[in-house]
Amino acid sequence: MSKTGRKSRPWRLRWVVAGKVHGDTFTTSALAESRRSELWQAMNRRGEAFEIESGLPESEVGAAAEAIEAADAKPPLRWFEFCRKYMVGRWRTAAAKTREGMVDGLAAVTLAMVECGDEAPDDESLRLAFRWGIVPANAGEDPPTELKAAYEWVTMADRPLGDLADAEVFEDVLYRVSYKLDGTPAAGDTYKRRRRALNAALEHAVATGELPENPLQRTRRKRVGSNDVVDARVLVNAAQARQLLTAVSYVGSWDRCRGRRLVAFYAVLYYAGLRPAEAVGLRLSDCHLPETGVGHADAAGDAACLGQAVDRFRGAPRPPGPEGAAGNQRPPGAHPACGGRHPAGPPGGVRDRQRGTRLRQRARGSCRLFHLLAGMGGGAGVRAST
Repeated sequence: MSKTGRKSRPWRLRWVVAGKVHGDTFTTSALAESRRSELWQAMNRRGEAFEIESGLPESEVGAAAEAIEAADAKPPLRWFEFCRKYMVGRWRTAAAKTREGMVDGLAAVTLAMVECGDEAPDDESLRLAFRWGIVPANAGEDPPTELKAAYEWVTMADRPLGDLADAEVFEDVLYRVSYKLDGTPAAGDTYKRRRRALNAALEHAVATGELPENPLQRTRRKRVGSNDVVDARVLVNAAQARQLLTAVSYVGSWDRCRGRRLVAFYAVLYYAGLRPAEAVGLRLSDCHLPETGVGHADAAGDAACLGQAVDRFRGAPRPPGPEGAAGNQRPPGAHPACGGRHPAGPPGGVRDRQRGTRLRQRARGSCRLFHLLAGMGGGAGVRAST
């Protein structure tokens, strides 16, 4: 031990290991003397070996290695912290409804990603606390008084993100996505929205290295039976349908054919089971009407239409789309009563009073279609068929 002559750390300690000189400097002589005593005890009392490269006892080399490993090893990322970081990145570019869908989907999964216990808050409080805490604007704020206990449970009793690889935990996750809080199955759209939100979050976890793979890609939704029963008292019966067709036939004047077009529109909805957009796009050539037996209609015009198109049947060309392509048509069955031939259509040459133009062939086809369908439910007396 000697002095270096420098103001900072003026005391120097030197020792030799296998012919290699090692040293260190200290601010006071007491510190240098203490370090010399530690090295002497490691060599003489404990009989430790010294590492030639560093000149330190093996106990200190092992402790230094453990400290480096502990510093490199980060704690596992937990579910709530992952969701909060994920939402911060998605919040700025997502639309309002997209944000709502993401929050709802992750809130449903949270019920499976928190520990259960006797002191755990109810599921509804946990969902509300998660939905409040995941919003980036609420970061660093104190939760509302009624959500304080639930928020503390969500943030302190949540599972590590890696627990999603556990089959039992992920089974509970799928249950929370598929069912509501009261135990009834969630609607199809609700399930799809939640699954999309969960899948996007898990794909982000895989991209950032938090998960080795997306466990959702290996699963499919289990089909469950529905307990819903249709109340026959709220369905439209044949008499009500005939009354509706009679009522709409009186809309507008006779020469403008507006009532007759509406009758044809509502008739194919009721008797052939078409969607409104399919009924608007239906042509007489799409209907296969045998002399006897059941016919069908090729509903290929399933596209969103404006109210004016529904009202006036202007005969716009069919928009391109997957359902309008050949081979993707939906053939609804026609009423069994569509056996006889339809009567001749209205005479041509009818002119629109407002525009002074000839009605298109689409309107005449709609009237012919009505004459056919009006007889399905005994529609005698309907004005458009007289």
